[in-house]
Amino acid sequence: MYTFLTQYNSPNYTPASEVQATWGMPRTIEKIGIHWYGDPNTNPSFEGVISVLCNPARQASAHFVATGTGRRVACLVDPTDASWATSSANPYTISIECDPRCRDEDYDVVGELIAELRATYGNLPLMRHSDVMATRCPGNYDLNRLNAVAATKIAKATDQFGLAVTKTVTPTITRAEIEKLYLDILERPADEGGVQTYLKSGMNAGGVRNALLGSPEYALLQKRKAEQQAQADANPVPVPEVPQDLDKFTPADREKLNLILSIVQFIKDLLTKVFK
Repeated sequence: MYTFLTQYNSPNYTPASEVQATWGMPRTIEKIGIHWYGDPNTNPSFEGVISVLCNPARQASAHFVATGTGRRVACLVDPTDASWATSSANPYTISIECDPRCRDEDYDVVGELIAELRATYGNLPLMRHSDVMATRCPGNYDLNRLNAVAATKIAKATDQFGLAVTKTVTPTITRAEIEKLYLDILERPADEGGVQTYLKSGMNAGGVRNALLGSPEYALLQKRKAEQQAQADANPVPVPEVPQDLDKFTPADREKLNLILSIVQFIKDLLTKVFK
């Protein structure tokens, strides 16, 4: 959310009733014009640009001025009227002057304002000032990023501006990822991250726990694991008996052992030469 300021009123605008006579077309709201309010190297201020756009001698205005500093948006011209910001697109755009620093917080506030305008006036596309005029404006602003940020906001047409909130994003997991998780943890011992370890830990946040516990695949794998355990219990692997007299070599055994050691030494020496 941001603070919505309405105490500023720019005299620089064309009333909706006069747009047809002035521009040769009626006032419509079809796009959102994105601007920045000056070169960031000159350190322009939110208050400073409002003062400029409300000065009748400057013959310029915008519907909104937005900044992430203090999370503020000022409305200078009623959106139903035409501001003087987007050149030939003034008759059909709503203009936003954005903080030229292009910080994360600037994107976030402008994204909220875009979401609120769309909730009120429909799914308006964004356009750059430079789309209709040879200008650097809106500088480094990325319209795709603004659209992405706006898509994360919840805004209602019945609410006042400044009340949009960020959606709560629930992590999702695909069926393929669930199946891989089953296969991965089914064979692990509990002390190495096995099934019970996963179920008791926070690693299943975002739906994995519920998906695992409630799915038919989990029940099937649990059944398979029980059957495998039952089969193992019914058919234990015999443990071979270890001879107790391994140290009782015959002379023939010792001769064979010495021969084996000689062969191993020969192979070692050969490999050492090859891989020097």
